[in-house]
Amino acid sequence: RDSATGIRGWFAFTEPVNSSGITIEGGQAVRLLLRTLLYFVLTILPALAIGTFAIRRGVCDLVLVGLVELAAIGASGYLSFCLFFISPKLGHIFSFLLPIACGLWFGWNYWRLNVAGRRIASRLLVLLALVGAASLLVLSVGFMYGGFDTPSATASRRFSHALPGDNGIPYIFAEALKSGHVPKLQANWLSSDRPPLQTGLVLSEYTYTSQPREFDYTIISVVLQSLWIFAAWLLLTAFDLNTRAATLILAVCLLSGFVFLNSFYVWPKLLAASYILASLAILFTPKYVSLRKGRIPNILVGAMLALAMLSHGGSAFAIVGIVLIMAILRRSVPIKSLFLIVATAVILYTPWMLYQKFCDPPGNRLLKMHLAGVENVDSRSFSQTLIDSYRALTPKEILENKVANVRRLFEYSGLFWIETTHLITHMGDLDIGAPRAAVIRGWMFFFFVDNLGFLVIGPLALLAGIRKQYRSLEWRAAATMWLYIALTATAWCVLMFGPATTVIHQGTYVIVLLGYAGSILAIWAVSRFMALAIGCLQVLLSVLLYVVFMQAAASNALLAEPPLLLGCLILCAVSLICVFWLLYALLRASIDGGPGMRQELAIALSAGNRTFD
Repeated sequence: RDSATGIRGWFAFTEPVNSSGITIEGGQAVRLLLRTLLYFVLTILPALAIGTFAIRRGVCDLVLVGLVELAAIGASGYLSFCLFFISPKLGHIFSFLLPIACGLWFGWNYWRLNVAGRRIASRLLVLLALVGAASLLVLSVGFMYGGFDTPSATASRRFSHALPGDNGIPYIFAEALKSGHVPKLQANWLSSDRPPLQTGLVLSEYTYTSQPREFDYTIISVVLQSLWIFAAWLLLTAFDLNTRAATLILAVCLLSGFVFLNSFYVWPKLLAASYILASLAILFTPKYVSLRKGRIPNILVGAMLALAMLSHGGSAFAIVGIVLIMAILRRSVPIKSLFLIVATAVILYTPWMLYQKFCDPPGNRLLKMHLAGVENVDSRSFSQTLIDSYRALTPKEILENKVANVRRLFEYSGLFWIETTHLITHMGDLDIGAPRAAVIRGWMFFFFVDNLGFLVIGPLALLAGIRKQYRSLEWRAAATMWLYIALTATAWCVLMFGPATTVIHQGTYVIVLLGYAGSILAIWAVSRFMALAIGCLQVLLSVLLYVVFMQAAASNALLAEPPLLLGCLILCAVSLICVFWLLYALLRASIDGGPGMRQELAIALSAGNRTFD
């Protein structure tokens, strides 16, 4: 097709193309479905095995069992990383035997559970199934225009502007460890710059992968990013919220462009957020105050914090926020409990610190980059670099950097609504709407307030709590979430060297997920209908930006738009139906089984040391 407007045109030869815009290609979709099912099962088998074992040992609270299962997934990946580093042959044996052993142990434990224990295991299995359905939805939408042969490149441009190759770094790391050597990553990155958990989780399933492994790596990693669903539901359940509100939160988050982009572009930021959310289920919720004196809850908190740091270093900002809010809300932690949390986190994180220091030093590059503004590797310690960087600035310049960091959170928030209004009014004109949508997607990718979209009214809805009648459980949970977001964002702006470095992907994704959840809960406390309406508007905005006005990522110089794969389209429809059916199943199970679950918690609390110590 000659699209030239100047004096000279051009011509080219190509294979015959499908002019209908739709390709009936079922083989790729079937391949995607089967591999997603395989790697989903391999991922959750350690969780099922350890979860049912914990129930048999007397842990009879839904949230605690869920946290045990989430910790089991992370632990299996971390152990796999360590074994592959020690000996690739040992790692391969472990990855081969792990699912077999976990499957047998799960069957053995489940067969011996009583009725109450099976009910807990079944509810968590439905929640895990939702993780699998959401993963399949993201993958089917992501590959709807093809790109199976170059999955990392496809993901880097499918839902946004062209992104760097960070999503492939854990894959390069895994391939190097499989071959028995320390990798040299792209763009002069060191392996010690990138925490190893996603690499280890991929390696834990490597024996069952097939060539090309990059495609299998993408599928496994999408499943891992989708674990935020599991953690978020546990947190919302721990807050003892209205189940309909919790279901609405999951639906809005899941169908957001933020989640689709960061699930398909598989840098491990959502995986890290999953473990931070899980730790908050114990630390933030009044329901579990009495459990903080037990060993298991505190060990779990320490494990979750360590696994979050082993997923992505931005989790450090989230941990600082936790310390600040615990101090402000005067939620004291007994010395024994604090010792268990810190000891568990240190024990788990120490092997990675040793790797950073002795195997691929210096291991402090990202600290220097973000907190001291120094990108190049040098021999100085982090503390010396930090002192030197701040000494080079005047107090005025330091203050200007921090103010610029704060402003970055609100960047273009006024123009955002002007452009969004123009986009909605030109929904029928792709030529006008597509460029505006690209600009809005860029703003939502980088800037926190813009990313909230219609949910930005959530903090304003908190003002309704001035009147006592609105101070429901949902309002209190929303207030806690937004206080945590404010404290974490403040610490982030102060700690980042700057200026204007506080873009979303350089922080922690937990504040975005909690921003969505806290806004919906705040609005829910005022009006349930309004919460539903705002949630639907937010989903509609995501559909406009990431579906209607989204340029297909697989487009090339010869084709204006690549053909739509009918098989993936059908797979998308099926997975979307499964997602809503599983959300409904969770809703019904919570409503029908709620009193029973609360009774089980009361029994667990009364059991004291026998159950939780």
